[in-house]
Amino acid sequence: MTYNCLLHILPIGLNAAELRVLNSLSQLTGLSDRARSYVIAHNTQEQVDIYLVNADDHISLNTWRTAHSQHVRPTLFLSTHGIRVEHHAMLRRPVIPARLLSALDNLSIVMKEEAMTETDEIEIHDVAPSSQMSLSDLSVSSQHPKVPGARVLVANRSAKIRRQIAISLKPYWVSVEFAETAHDVSSKLSASFYDLIILDTKFSDQDGIQLCKDIKADKLLSKSAVILLDRQASIYRRMLASLAKSDAYLSMPIRRSEFDNCLNKHFSVNRGVIDPYNSRKSFNTHQAA
Repeated sequence: MTYNCLLHILPIGLNAAELRVLNSLSQLTGLSDRARSYVIAHNTQEQVDIYLVNADDHISLNTWRTAHSQHVRPTLFLSTHGIRVEHHAMLRRPVIPARLLSALDNLSIVMKEEAMTETDEIEIHDVAPSSQMSLSDLSVSSQHPKVPGARVLVANRSAKIRRQIAISLKPYWVSVEFAETAHDVSSKLSASFYDLIILDTKFSDQDGIQLCKDIKADKLLSKSAVILLDRQASIYRRMLASLAKSDAYLSMPIRRSEFDNCLNKHFSVNRGVIDPYNSRKSFNTHQAA
């Protein structure tokens, strides 16, 4: 999601009075020199940055759930009952223009702060390569002579994370390729098959959970195992990952043991891939020899 001064709001189930308030705010913020201005989106086919939802109506909530499962966005709920929805904001009815504007501003500030404070930390870097080793050097690992090597696609917008994941894959007899954007992922998947895709949940051009859902919906691509890596992990996002049929969902920073356990599960005899020495220690001993 791109954070700038113009944010698109999709109202879902608002009454006529609330729509008038929202429309007035859109006009006023568009004419002012505020740091943030708001425009109204009319459907999910348009760009949407924030959902504004009538939380007192079941049909509206169902509509929001469908839209949010396809395009994850921050949400501001309007309710007369003061409901609380984890990871989203709430504004009590009746809707007063100043309070609505304040709630939208606060939500947009949180969105910007989350985007600015996202970390590239990943705790899977204890296999230290040469300082001169590049991603191209890491792209192909040695293959076990008796076991066909799997093909792995590491798709992440962070070069640091792509590098560290590649380092951690060295003990596994696999070939590794990289993608930085969702478009890169789609291009590579259209040309090749990968036994495992380690997928970021947020790219500059598409939501990673939605991309996983698209992959799993394809008859051929669904044969690939998909591990989702999420910087903003939550129970709700884990649920979305499950609905997208991901094979695993890992929150970041990733613990070494958790990462290894996940790899060993998917690099199994069933997938024709194993960790040939069964431990980091034996791998390091082999390297030293």
